[in-house]
Amino acid sequence: MRPWPKSEPWVARIDEILSRIDRSNRVVTWLGVRWFYRRHDLLPSSSHAFPECLDAEREVYLYAGKLDEVPSDTLLGACRVICSADVPNYQSFLHEPETYFYRYEYHPFHRDRTKP
Repeated sequence: MRPWPKSEPWVARIDEILSRIDRSNRVVTWLGVRWFYRRHDLLPSSSHAFPECLDAEREVYLYAGKLDEVPSDTLLGACRVICSADVPNYQSFLHEPETYFYRYEYHPFHRDRTKP
């Protein structure tokens, strides 16, 4: 998905396919997605240091929050995102185009509930 012309495409995982009736009584397809963020998109943190990045172009971080819903016609195409824990050598996959990997989930609003 490309948010605006000439911008870098966003990477998402499709978790749900949803059908809806629009205002003109047509069935339209929406997608429930979870976003992957690139390292330069992450919010800085004063309490946590980012882990070492192995490949800034290919490493993404899974946002573990709620699903976002986007129209299916905003998709640009398919890509591959590999969880580094699922394959013994994920770096061997990275020579393929449109292939990314993730090692961590991103929790931007995670806080310690024992403190005010």
